Amino acid sequence: MKTLLAVCLFTTSLFATDTRSDPTLALARVLAQKGTISATEIASIESAADRIDVLAKLLRDKGVLSPDDYAKVSDQTGLATQTSTPPLPSKSSATTAAAGEVTSGFPLQVYGTLLLNAVYNTALTNIEDIPLFTGKQGSDPSGNDKNFAMTARQSRLGFRFRGNEVAGAKLTGQVEIDFLGGKAAFGNGIDMDLLRLRLALGRLDWPSWSLEAGQDWSIFAPLNPTSLAEYAIPTFSASGNPWIRDAMFGYRGTINQNNTRGTISAT
Repeated sequence: MKTLLAVCLFTTSLFATDTRSDPTLALARVLAQKGTISATEIASIESAADRIDVLAKLLRDKGVLSPDDYAKVSDQTGLATQTSTPPLPSKSSATTAAAGEVTSGFPLQVYGTLLLNAVYNTALTNIEDIPLFTGKQGSDPSGNDKNFAMTARQSRLGFRFRGNEVAGAKLTGQVEIDFLGGKAAFGNGIDMDLLRLRLALGRLDWPSWSLEAGQDWSIFAPLNPTSLAEYAIPTFSASGNPWIRDAMFGYRGTINQNNTRGTISAT
């Protein structure tokens, strides 16, 4: 407890310097509280004649500022661009913004589902792991109408991206694949599932209308029931649900008039 008290007193006395007249010291204090710089480094900033120069170099060497960022600060404040010690390599401009999302000049979100299905069928089916229809139980006199299967081919991987504005519209896009593209043509190709393209599209969104090009869900019956047992081919797909993904060029517009809101879609 004594050691902890001594550290607290030391930190308090270190920050006792009046920073109201020096914004560089105020910024250094905030960075110290966040753990970006240490107490020793604050002391070096306080004792420096050109405090902003020392702080900028510290942040550059820690990778907080890239060389380009440091150059911009130097241009604004007239700092020297040459240093006696070479800067450490800066961190990548891509930083993790959220779970599964990597942000850079072109933000990209990676998503997906790792899915393992195990099935046991007690009657003949057209597809073992994703049956669309089945035969009558016991219809095979030899008893070969029962089977067991395991597969991960319904696993899914996708990418969503958000670009800069184009002509006043927000640019977005999506690419999504699974492994239901068939089997490799080998003797042991039963476990070599091929990629299948599900979605591949780009979209421009203005406040009241949007344009889209690529492969997306059809505007007819775009919603499908969700089931992890039938993840790659939606339930009821053999009972009137088209579940179609088409290559298209589409327009969507929103109408707001007399408290009535509607959407027009055309492909």
